Amino acid sequence: MKKVKPYFLFIIVVIADIAVWVNNPDLGTRVLKSTGLNFFQMLGIIPPIFLLIGLLDIWVPREKVIRYMGDNSGFSRELQRPDPYMSLSP
Repeated sequence: MKKVKPYFLFIIVVIADIAVWVNNPDLGTRVLKSTGLNFFQMLGIIPPIFLLIGLLDIWVPREKVIRYMGDNSGFSRELQRPDPYMSLSP
């Protein structure tokens, strides 16, 4: 089951596509084409994103990323506060 878990959503989509194709072949063909186009579009986008994340990890020091995006950074820190008006009270 551990080997199937990462692919669970993919398996459900494949089963749903096949079920639609069995019940209505014309609609099923369009659904399969749409699923395939979306899959290949993701394959075109995800590798460059991983490449840019890898380059960011190499080029920008980890301390700088933590300072600007970590727990104590700017506006995100204000959103995590339990009472945003705490600093305005006397």
